Amino acid sequence: MSTTNNENHHHHHHSHHRPDDTGIFRKRMSDHVKRIRIIRRAVYWVVIALAVLVSLAVVYAYIIDRG
Repeated sequence: MSTTNNENHHHHHHSHHRPDDTGIFRKRMSDHVKRIRIIRRAVYWVVIALAVLVSLAVVYAYIIDRG
């Protein structure tokens, strides 16, 4: 008998979760995800730029060596 009463009380407590806290948390998470996406895109472009520069340097050195 006491166990069912406990469950009811527990459930009631959970239903009284403050929505503003979860909303703030969710917003913070979404902001964090957005920042990660921006950083990932920046890293992606930096890597591409470095690859292009390295390949150009290699081609340049190759041309200079040949010439």
